[in-house]
Amino acid sequence: MLEINLKKLIKSYDQNLLDNLRGFGKDDEFLKFWVPGTNDFQSFLNLLDALVETKILDFTLKIELKDTKSELIENIEKILSQISNFKKNIENNIMSLEIKISKLEYKEYLVKNKNQDRQIKKQEIDKTKKVKLLKINQLINPIYKKNIEKVNPKDYFSNINLENEKFYVQDIEGSKIALKIENQIIEKLFHNIDKNVDLKKLINFFF
Repeated sequence: MLEINLKKLIKSYDQNLLDNLRGFGKDDEFLKFWVPGTNDFQSFLNLLDALVETKILDFTLKIELKDTKSELIENIEKILSQISNFKKNIENNIMSLEIKISKLEYKEYLVKNKNQDRQIKKQEIDKTKKVKLLKINQLINPIYKKNIEKVNPKDYFSNINLENEKFYVQDIEGSKIALKIENQIIEKLFHNIDKNVDLKKLINFFF
């Protein structure tokens, strides 16, 4: 079972970013989708997203209790009680949580909290509005280009009809990106970029 030390994961993010993102193993795949949040709790929520995205539903989360606020522990256990079955064990000042996420309960939790956060009426997408794109003549920065070549993000390319009425579609550099939005939540993302490798990677990163 995959074991994750939350504090060490956050601490080592910047140091090991490229090495971790290059990982091809199942246990490392979630790192392609995870970034730290503005605080430890948001980092934990982002971690849940990354694990579910890579279909890792069984794992052990280790939390070092020293210098960890009780509020963080309470919030983590509160979330886990809504989306999973978990067992807690404390030894040598480290709390281990053996977690098994229910994908259905996790999705219901996301929908519920998105709706609560927004507290606005459902609105139809206004496809008459346009997004202005700022175009520049300068090519992508060579240093940035060199770094993105080292990383292989999830590919959202698709040959499906992106003009489907259920999609919000936007032209970009002669290609198209599409978002499927239901109940004010982005459910799926697509693009049809198959030639411009740099642009394709940047869109994949963005998605």
